[in-house]
Amino acid sequence: MTERYVIEISGEHYGLLVQENRHFVFHATHPAVVQLDQSIFKTLRAAVHAVKQAIAVRAA
Repeated sequence: MTERYVIEISGEHYGLLVQENRHFVFHATHPAVVQLDQSIFKTLRAAVHAVKQAIAVRAA
C-alpha cells in the first residue's frame, strides 16, 4: 500500500507527499511551492523542510 501525506503549514495546504519504495515524491498543490513539484526526498522531514524554505524565500 502506498502511503500519502498532506503537507500543511499554518493551516495552508501546500502539497501531497507520496511514498514510493524508499523515497517520497512531492506533488505541489500551491503556487508558492510549484518549483518543488515532482521533487524526490529521502524523508518526510526533508520534504517539510524544503517546503518551509520555499515559503520563506517567496515571502522575503
